[in-house]
Amino acid sequence: MAKQEELTANQLRIRDVLAANLKHYRKAHGWTVVRLAEETGYSDSWISGIECSRMNSSTDRLAHIAEVLGIDVYLLFIDRR
Repeated sequence: MAKQEELTANQLRIRDVLAANLKHYRKAHGWTVVRLAEETGYSDSWISGIECSRMNSSTDRLAHIAEVLGIDVYLLFIDRR
């Protein structure tokens, strides 16, 4: 996996959009990072890493998170800024 400084501007933008949307939908449920971790079976540090744009994720994991949140996975990639 590429280091943070090796990522392209587009890759960084995608991570930022994903991070903002994941945090938005998690908070819309009134959940903490720990609660989302419990619901998904993923670690809270990994979810925090996604929400802070530090971590990358597989589409399978993102699809599972979206399912737990009750949303379509594509909603995690819509730039709402």
